[in-house]
Amino acid sequence: GRPAPLSRIVSVDYARQEVVLSPAPADDVARDPSRHPLLRRWDQTEANGPMAGGALTITRSCWLPLEDGIQVWFEESGRLRAGDYWLIPARTATEDVEWPRDDAGPIPQPPFGVVHHLCLLAEVRVSRGHVHVRDHRRTFPPLTALRARAPRPAESTDTVVEETVEVIASPAPTPSTEIVVREVVEETGSRPPANGSREESIVDVVVEENVARIPQGFAVLGQTSESPPGYAFTGSSFMTFGRSRRKVVPMRNLGRLSPVVVGGRIYIFAESGEVWVYDPTTDQVEPRASMRPARYGFGIAVAHSRIYLFGGVDLAGGMTDRTSEYDPEDDRWTNRMPMRSPRTGAAGVAVDGKVYAIGGETTTRLGALASRLNEEYDPVRDRWSEREPMPTARAALCAVAVEGRVYAIGGETRSLLPGVRPRRLTVNEQYDPKSNAWHPRQAASTSRGFLALTALDGKVYALGEADRGHRPDHARPFAIVEEYDPAIDYWINRAAVATPRHLDGMVATRGELHAIGKDASDERVGMIETIASCFYIHRRADQRSPRPMAVEEPSHART
Repeated sequence: GRPAPLSRIVSVDYARQEVVLSPAPADDVARDPSRHPLLRRWDQTEANGPMAGGALTITRSCWLPLEDGIQVWFEESGRLRAGDYWLIPARTATEDVEWPRDDAGPIPQPPFGVVHHLCLLAEVRVSRGHVHVRDHRRTFPPLTALRARAPRPAESTDTVVEETVEVIASPAPTPSTEIVVREVVEETGSRPPANGSREESIVDVVVEENVARIPQGFAVLGQTSESPPGYAFTGSSFMTFGRSRRKVVPMRNLGRLSPVVVGGRIYIFAESGEVWVYDPTTDQVEPRASMRPARYGFGIAVAHSRIYLFGGVDLAGGMTDRTSEYDPEDDRWTNRMPMRSPRTGAAGVAVDGKVYAIGGETTTRLGALASRLNEEYDPVRDRWSEREPMPTARAALCAVAVEGRVYAIGGETRSLLPGVRPRRLTVNEQYDPKSNAWHPRQAASTSRGFLALTALDGKVYALGEADRGHRPDHARPFAIVEEYDPAIDYWINRAAVATPRHLDGMVATRGELHAIGKDASDERVGMIETIASCFYIHRRADQRSPRPMAVEEPSHART
């Protein structure tokens, strides 16, 4: 912040790109090429007034000439700091400058910059030769290294933990704050795992209630963007991948599983007709009314807290146009208007209370063919209508909605030619229901069919089967979770799940990603696996008034 003297330009050699200055800059000024020194020319001469160190001498409370009749005036009071500047726009059309004026003339203005932001870092006091420093910084360790100890009787009763924990979730949004610690628990059995690794799961343990004395300015982590009392959401969040929590679903003869979320609970529909509901808060699985008749290859979506299943293949092997509504509150099934045409393998998604059935397979006289169909179902009117077809015909795709737009990702081609096997795709196409238009987006980095797809915190997450190898029909479970950000139209690889498996679906609830599929050792057993968590950062509001600091007023100028 200290000003340096100005140097006069003695000569300029354009051929050699050299400038000779007088006096030469100090040894520590503009000598290091790696810091990219910049030479700025400033036109002024002694004709403008007395100079010191190559610059005009500032005289307060009088007019100082600059050039072409422009003058400036610095008021008597105030402080001038290195870097202060004012902009004086000059207009040839009016032959004048733009500056605020009143009846008395030009109005003094504070500096346009540079703006200095100050905060109290420490207080230093010297007494009888001794220096005392009081640190006013608010520091905290990294979230991954938080440690605490048990309180002594004379100390506060804030809850503390004996050792480093995996994750600390935010206080619940209730007056009695609750801190939840997730512990890694080793599951032991009568025989060791075949791969020699330990089976671990995560359990939630409430360590204390009524924890209220979190220091001012500190932040807590929450599972939603809704802040607890006394906190404000910072607008920031982050995802964590790692050890997972698994739950076995006692199903048999499952077929593919189709999960959806209603009211924070996960409803799982099996192609066998079985229906189960999983509550992550209680970690309990319960059976619900079965789907009758059973069918496979159906699409599924949620609108107005009701679950809609459409299309598929019936037990006789024929494609169906059936539409079924399931009411989770009453545990009741109701038949609705059939689709406009029979289809299987269509992607289901809901936007603004409307259900969309996109792509899939349709029947022709020569066989099954991938479809571009896009149909909209209005549950209020119980009516299907056709919308703009998807640009790329495909089956085994998945679709998800983010901020009112649909993203149809992945899938497979179908061919009527004998011997031509399905080819899995990286296609990513966006559909806007309001404009009824499709737009191409950044393709995924991995070709996937029968993938699992969901959205959380404005991002799309993909997991599941993919092409791995030279044979287009050779698909293996793919362990890498891909993340797509619609805001910047970009894909990245986030993490790998602990055990690759053939996943059927993925859902997000309470800030967690849950993958639903088959147990790796028994394809007849369903499995719910929590693979990631999203944490929202909430900062405690500071109720204290900030300490005022004595700062000299900047000088004002007028022209």
